[in-house]
Amino acid sequence: MSNVFYAWELGANLGHMGSFLPLARLLRERGHSVHWALAKTREAAALLKPHGFSWMQAPTSPDLAPGRAPENYGSILLHFGYSSPQDLMGLVEAWRTLLRLGEADVVVVDHAPSAILAARTLGLPVMNHGNGFTIPPPRHPTPAFRSWQP
Repeated sequence: MSNVFYAWELGANLGHMGSFLPLARLLRERGHSVHWALAKTREAAALLKPHGFSWMQAPTSPDLAPGRAPENYGSILLHFGYSSPQDLMGLVEAWRTLLRLGEADVVVVDHAPSAILAARTLGLPVMNHGNGFTIPPPRHPTPAFRSWQP
């Protein structure tokens, strides 16, 4: 069976884990292993422990521009490590290590852009599991959050 690796890197709400939990339970029932790397481990204890899942801390970067509202998805990335090649390399390498240790066969991501980069460099298939906010349209620049501003 497969090793499914779930990655959540950015954001703060339980919805990132909660929306995948039913699928994770079904995958486990069908014999697959599900590994979780999560931005918020405290929340994981409340949500995942009752279901018998274990988890690990996801590689994350602190908000490098606190208090400054992001204009679009690209500026969110700049807030969280994408403004520095060294910071981004650190995130990607940490994700690569976790994916190797977890012997991932497929990576399911919810708001985990660095995990996507890491999985792609390892030749692993990636499935985005999220909504229109965490999976922005493929446009450059990404659309403004405040549509009334350019």
